[in-house]
Amino acid sequence: MKKGELLEDALRREVKEEYCVDILEYQYLGFREVHRVKEGKPTHWIVFDYRVRIDPTLCAIGDPEKMEDITWCAPDALPSPMHSQWPDFFSRYKILLNIFG
Repeated sequence: MKKGELLEDALRREVKEEYCVDILEYQYLGFREVHRVKEGKPTHWIVFDYRVRIDPTLCAIGDPEKMEDITWCAPDALPSPMHSQWPDFFSRYKILLNIFG
């Protein structure tokens, strides 16, 4: 987040920057504390988790330095490797991910 930015505004900005698409609808799921090591130093992140609805036909890679492809797939057919935070996110919210609205 940028200083003074509202959480929902940061969500919209990040999705637009990374996937070149506007959010049509969003649902707050919860938050997580993430402890991990980055470049040899321990870090502590507070992650606000959302589920968003977008138009997938408009989705594009907005940050080619961080990703090389965007793929739509079923939860039981995920590509490898996956983001390190996906297993925790999915285990916490898998029931909510089937419901929107």
